[in-house]
Amino acid sequence: RFRNVTGVQTCALPISSLTAAIDLVDASLEHIAGNLVRATRSAKSCFESSAMNNLGILRAGASTNLGLFALCRKDLTRAHDYLNHAEERSQQLSFIKLAALDNMAQVALFEGDLDKCSKYLDACAAVIASQEVPARSWYDLAHQVTRCAVLAQFGDWEGVIDIARTADPELERRQFRSLRTALLCASARAHARLGDHAKAESRLSLATRVCPRGAVDPQIVLESTTATCLTLRGDATRGAAHFDRALSSARAIGHRLHEHHILREQDACRQVAPSAPVAETQPLSEREIGRAHV
Repeated sequence: RFRNVTGVQTCALPISSLTAAIDLVDASLEHIAGNLVRATRSAKSCFESSAMNNLGILRAGASTNLGLFALCRKDLTRAHDYLNHAEERSQQLSFIKLAALDNMAQVALFEGDLDKCSKYLDACAAVIASQEVPARSWYDLAHQVTRCAVLAQFGDWEGVIDIARTADPELERRQFRSLRTALLCASARAHARLGDHAKAESRLSLATRVCPRGAVDPQIVLESTTATCLTLRGDATRGAAHFDRALSSARAIGHRLHEHHILREQDACRQVAPSAPVAETQPLSEREIGRAHV
């Protein structure tokens, strides 16, 4: 699908523009696949080529991706530099501006600057409200993952569940499987935190079926969410095994941001698990939690 779309949109472009556009698409796909090194290399290639050929849209998009990839490596200085550059160059490019602001909100959340994070979220909401589109954009739906992360920071589990429930029909209709997996996992964790383990299991099982094979990034999220649900149900032993697998996968691809979130989630689960109620349901099977995913 991506190859076809890229071909249609770029068939009339010079070869340098075509190469830069392909590099930009490749960077996004490689990120989902879990290849941060290749993703960063493709984004840098697009950034340099678009700078030399004065391709403003592609340069802003590449800078947005580079900012996100720097955050994934916990290189906050470069993340700020790239995202500030992207935000400055995308004032008239609403979708790229939304992506840049969303990534800036993630940086602020990671740094613990919740006031700044809130300002970026408000800015994202304003951009979304200003867009005239027939259906919610991919960027809008991707932004909901960030909003869920922020709400989880405050323990607003009902808010997380509501966001995931509202977005799910559109995600299913358009087959945005990696995004759908992320929001289903957020919903599963929220239900588990509320002690509703039957619904948590239902959301997790659906996420397992939806998660695209070979897409390492969402599979790490799925593995970590499995660990959370098992731990909060009282099965700390199996939960620990899945946390270890999620951590090993994150470290193998150099995704330090995932590593940070997994360790934080593991610590939080350890603190609340002893008092968490255990539902009268059958334990999650290895087939349901997707043992072969990561």
